[in-house]
Amino acid sequence: MEPWLVIFILGEMAFIIFLVWIGSNFVIKRRNLRSEERLKILGRFSSGEELTNFLGSEPGRLFLETFAERPDPRRAIARTVQIAVVLAFLGFGFLALSFFLSKTDWEAYFIPGILLTMACLGALVGAVVSARLVRGSDRKPQS
Repeated sequence: MEPWLVIFILGEMAFIIFLVWIGSNFVIKRRNLRSEERLKILGRFSSGEELTNFLGSEPGRLFLETFAERPDPRRAIARTVQIAVVLAFLGFGFLALSFFLSKTDWEAYFIPGILLTMACLGALVGAVVSARLVRGSDRKPQS
């Protein structure tokens, strides 16, 4: 293998690791900022009785609802399907390249095409299973 190709692949991997680090760092900082905001708001109450009275009122209930951040499972499933579609297009693109190239160069594009297509299928199967679980949990139990 050519040395410049190894450097190129390692550079891509380092860039992907850098992007994941930035994304996770952003999520952690946002979560810390939200918890500090909530602690400042709760710190304004001088006694437990005052806090209890506030939480029993309508504005207190609205404040408590901000703590109950429930992720929408349908949105997560849609995001998984979007990722699967992107993987499918990348995989099919590599497979198309492998079929249109000469007989000696097709392997360089065929293997990534197969891997990306399999990742697409795995994401789609995961989305289908998740959708069935969500649909099953939405049904009311029969009594």
